[in-house]
Amino acid sequence: MTRLFSLFLLLLPLLAACPPSGEACEEDGEQRCEDDLISTCEGGTWGEAVECGAGACMTMTDGLQHCM
Repeated sequence: MTRLFSLFLLLLPLLAACPPSGEACEEDGEQRCEDDLISTCEGGTWGEAVECGAGACMTMTDGLQHCM
């Protein structure tokens, strides 16, 4: 039981870092960052957050968010 609880505590920050999928968004193709994860707007809802790979998720001065 203690091992399971320790695993839960270890994974909790990872779960909290993911942007929620399924929320409404305005423009298809729009992207949003959350740490090194990115979500894309498709059909009016945010898709599941995925890793940016070797790059990082960046927010430009005009507010555009994308993987670099």
